[in-house]
Amino acid sequence: MENNKEKQLGIERSNRLKRLRNATRLSRSAFAKKHEQYGLKKTNIQNWEDVRWKGLTDRGAQQLIKAFADEGFDVTLEYLMFGIGKDPLDSTSIKLPDSVIKLSEKSIIANELKLFYKFNDNAVDSRITDDSLAPFIMPGDYVAGSNYFDDYIKKAVGYLSIVHTIEGEVVVRMVEEGKDKEHFTLTCLNQKTKAAHSILINIKLLSAAPVLWIRRPNLK
Repeated sequence: MENNKEKQLGIERSNRLKRLRNATRLSRSAFAKKHEQYGLKKTNIQNWEDVRWKGLTDRGAQQLIKAFADEGFDVTLEYLMFGIGKDPLDSTSIKLPDSVIKLSEKSIIANELKLFYKFNDNAVDSRITDDSLAPFIMPGDYVAGSNYFDDYIKKAVGYLSIVHTIEGEVVVRMVEEGKDKEHFTLTCLNQKTKAAHSILINIKLLSAAPVLWIRRPNLK
């Protein structure tokens, strides 16, 4: 009878261990190698998960707890050995790994832009530096679009666009028709803006990219 209880306890510990390890998306070998500084070996993990020699021990559990902490899971000895306490895989218990926490918002936005460039021809992006488009687009926001050139620039008329003027200036403005097909007027959205060049009348453009993507950094 005692042997049956020990066996059942070993199976339950094994199931909790396998569930937690699977959540890390690491094989036994990869998990052991990644956390070998805690004394973990593939053979140990295999023995614990296959319930050999009574399965997981207190010493092994202590090693695993440290390894799971590095993976962002708050695992306690009570839970791992006896299933007591909060489930570490409960969404409210999961901690983000340091590598994710340290990923700056600037890096996240850069990755979003990489995807935009991947799926859009003639892509261009810009960061808003003034209040000329407030309150719809604010200083610090990022925008991106796909460039039109030459006679196709007229397709941007009526749209908020990233424009390159013939003088080399880059601004984000509403594109309106100019005095002829080669000239355009650029206007802002915020009539109270103090931004320079809020309105540019009858100018030539090198390109115009209607805004397709807008990203506002998280508000602090």
